[in-house]
Amino acid sequence: MFKRLIISLIVIVSLSTNVHAEVHKNIEIFNINQGKVERIIQSNSKIQETVVSYLQGIDGLYSKFNPIPDRGYAVRIPLSPSVKIEDRWLNALVDEVIIMFPENEQSFLMVFEDGGRLMCFQFKGNRNKLLKELSL
Repeated sequence: MFKRLIISLIVIVSLSTNVHAEVHKNIEIFNINQGKVERIIQSNSKIQETVVSYLQGIDGLYSKFNPIPDRGYAVRIPLSPSVKIEDRWLNALVDEVIIMFPENEQSFLMVFEDGGRLMCFQFKGNRNKLLKELSL
């Protein structure tokens, strides 16, 4: 009986241990023209680093009343691990970024703050680098 209890405890403890591995979640590429998710791709460290550099390059608020364009792409990129951004424009732990690539307009970031409020930002950075990674 005592042996079963010890073995059960060992099994429970071994199953509940946390594994600290870098897990990259899936990126969703939404085609606004078609109104559907066009592709789902695996994220990687290169994409993660690029998106973090965009977050660090925020240089202003996106000021249009309706941030959703009529044409273009919306790319949802989960960040793993989450990134803490503290600057003039944003003070939040960011675990997901939506990058809007409207046709014939400058791209911008959409981030949900800790309270669930949507914020849209202009940013500095080479957008072509990410577009190439995503094959857009």
